[in-house]
Amino acid sequence: MLKPAYLAVWVRLLVEAQHGYKKVEGIWVKKEEKEMKSIIWKGKRCHLKAGQLTCGLSQLSQWTGVSRGTTRNVLKCFETETMIETQASSKFSLITVLNWESYQGIETQD
Repeated sequence: MLKPAYLAVWVRLLVEAQHGYKKVEGIWVKKEEKEMKSIIWKGKRCHLKAGQLTCGLSQLSQWTGVSRGTTRNVLKCFETETMIETQASSKFSLITVLNWESYQGIETQD
């Protein structure tokens, strides 16, 4: 049985994650690393990779309309099922959607 809270959190993670592609003259091409969102992580500037996003539990809860407690449980489930990896800091979490490319339907033209 599909639980609406799980779907809401999963879809929001997919929508908010860095996509890693841009359209140039009608063709999808990979972004350069420097074109990706940059963050300060553990005192160093780094660029997010495709499939990564930063957010806090409260922010994700607000985005989805799912309570904080349920959002926390959903994220734990996704980690257990190896759908995501989460690295926490005191300000936000860095979430990586595992197997990101398999969720993308990027079509390229020859």
